Amino acid sequence: MLDSAVNAILTLIEEHPGPDGRPRPIVWAGEETARFHLGEQLTDLVEATGVPFCTTVGAKAVLDEDQPQFHGVYNGHASHPDVHWVFKDWATCRIGLGAWSTSKNLGGEQCVGDDWVMAANGGVSVGTSYFPDVRLEQLLPALQDALVKEYGSGGLAADYYAEAHAHHGAPDHRPAGLEHHRASLHVSGSPSPHPERLTYDGVFDRINHFLGHETREDWTVVSDAAFSLIGSMNLSLPAGGFLSQVSWLSIGWSLGAATGAALAPEHTHARPMVFVGDGAFQETCQEISTHTRLGLRSVVFVMDNGHFYGIEQMLVHPSYYTEPDPTGPDGPTDSDGSTGTADPDFYNVLHPWHYDRLAAVFAGKDTPANGVVVADTSEMDALLSRLADPADPVNAGPLLVRVRLRRHDYPRAMAYKVPKPTATA
Repeated sequence: MLDSAVNAILTLIEEHPGPDGRPRPIVWAGEETARFHLGEQLTDLVEATGVPFCTTVGAKAVLDEDQPQFHGVYNGHASHPDVHWVFKDWATCRIGLGAWSTSKNLGGEQCVGDDWVMAANGGVSVGTSYFPDVRLEQLLPALQDALVKEYGSGGLAADYYAEAHAHHGAPDHRPAGLEHHRASLHVSGSPSPHPERLTYDGVFDRINHFLGHETREDWTVVSDAAFSLIGSMNLSLPAGGFLSQVSWLSIGWSLGAATGAALAPEHTHARPMVFVGDGAFQETCQEISTHTRLGLRSVVFVMDNGHFYGIEQMLVHPSYYTEPDPTGPDGPTDSDGSTGTADPDFYNVLHPWHYDRLAAVFAGKDTPANGVVVADTSEMDALLSRLADPADPVNAGPLLVRVRLRRHDYPRAMAYKVPKPTATA
């Protein structure tokens, strides 16, 4: 059965060549490669064959994302536009290894096609054929050997960004190759000359630059569900540097997971950096007490979009996000964090908290904890500079960061959910 599955994959690759007649597969590494500790086998396959790969968001950082073959996180319509372009339109067949075809991983796309391989849950689907009882740990080395035998060592190596742009012509706003694409995910390290209101994307752009260029410490990014998970999807991280909950998307999971990450022997050298929505944080905020008691130097970014379940509003009534924000792009928010625009559904409105002040509640004489508020780019830049300074007091214990955002803001990756405004006569 294993041999039949491998031969079917080779046939699928051959039956879907690129315009130059060369094979153009792309691997989609998924949750099972992380949960079954198959990162080393996956690394061997990628390095031996040179095949380009993406990951699901649940398998993000299963391999080092500095690998030359890494082409980004594919999450359907929620993917970065360039990742979606090379994964769906340039690659001619997709090889899912441990990836689940769930709505979370397909980001608004309804199904996979007959040019896909999906190896998960103890079997392998190749197009419309299914091969049961083929375990992933068997498939990875067998597929590696077969691809090397068929195409030679490194024979599938390619920069799909550069190839696609060379073939189609690169529009001015798109990067010309893989390295240019990666560089486009980082913002300049210089502070903003003119403070602007923070957005989800603005926060994660700055965090990406901080992790890659400013900090000297190792970090484990722990992302909660919803906008926090989508926003952190394109951070560039080393292998093992990202944790998310792949099964139930239970809100509030991240704070307890950060405790485990900080105490696990393989992670004790790395500080947890948590991204959690305000509604999720209200579920499990008391875990900060454990962080404080144990002296964990976690940094918890509470994404406070005006005491509001943003993702739930987007799922049930996305038209809310098409309404104009009457405060303008840079105007102040109301004192409670809302923007004064039309009300969302009542069940998505949270009781407002001053999240940063909980640090004083949990801190003790010998167990420091700190809390700060950031609302614009200059405040965010100043905070990241403090995090990069080991002598700064904010690094002595857990740090709660209340990130104030507008209710109408959401990660750009979720734009596919929001209906386009209709033209009026």
